[in-house]
Amino acid sequence: MNDYKSDIDLTTAINAHRGTSFSSEKRGASFVNDYDGHLKWTLEWLNQWRTDENSADIDEAFAYYREGYKKRALAYLYAHSRCISSFITGPSGFPVERARKANASADKRLTEWLEWSHKQRERTRRKFDPKAPTVISADDEDAIAKLAAKRDRLQQRQEAYKAANKVARSKKLDEEQKRQQLLDLGFDEKTVYTCLHPRWGKFGFDSYVLTNNNANIHRISDRIVALQREAERRETTPDEYEINGVKIIENNDENRLQLFFDGKPERSMIDKLKSRGFHWSRTRRCWQRLLNNNARYAMKEILK
Repeated sequence: MNDYKSDIDLTTAINAHRGTSFSSEKRGASFVNDYDGHLKWTLEWLNQWRTDENSADIDEAFAYYREGYKKRALAYLYAHSRCISSFITGPSGFPVERARKANASADKRLTEWLEWSHKQRERTRRKFDPKAPTVISADDEDAIAKLAAKRDRLQQRQEAYKAANKVARSKKLDEEQKRQQLLDLGFDEKTVYTCLHPRWGKFGFDSYVLTNNNANIHRISDRIVALQREAERRETTPDEYEINGVKIIENNDENRLQLFFDGKPERSMIDKLKSRGFHWSRTRRCWQRLLNNNARYAMKEILK
């Protein structure tokens, strides 16, 4: 199995903890080992979808992830190297404000690192996992209902995350009691172990997990509102009209906004159409894009 410890210079990892730990050598070595273990786990995780056809793509995806993960790990170490603790330096003349700013900077780099890692793995999973959830298209007749169901699931997950954090961070429960309550909340053994044995940070789910999930809830809610408004708009907007000699058809059956020119447009017009998301349809002999209010706005900007 590959060894990724060489990505992080051990001296750099040790020096990053000298101002905050009496055991900086141990902390530095632990950081490098955790980094190595995470990349080994990531490659193993990716390999579950490896086939003869996508092997090169898997290798490329892992190389990209490794480089991005390394870059952000080093950024965190450099930020953490400026952190100091009064327990290490002594309370006399301790620069409280400078320490506060350094800690805030390190926390920010850590959050960026973990959020990037989570998002990149999700993108990779959607690319290679045949069972990954598909994106709900606006073309789908049941899009609003499916989005509402997805939003409900995310809201339930958000409540589960909050409940899990309350359990994992409780000072009144021992580890076995926490484990059982987390299992009762529906989390699997691996997730429970991670909650109770974090590599860094607090017990339970990191704040970015809840933040990202909540952002998805709001994003889906906004999509539902937009689709509902689009449905109402289609009831009042004529299906066919003309702007500056160009025939416009709002093709509700195909969910496309279609532009019919009298002959081939000039190159400058074609460039505008392409830059605003319109594509030439050989079968329909028109320029078209997905029918929504953004398409209407783009069309009016092009033809004004």
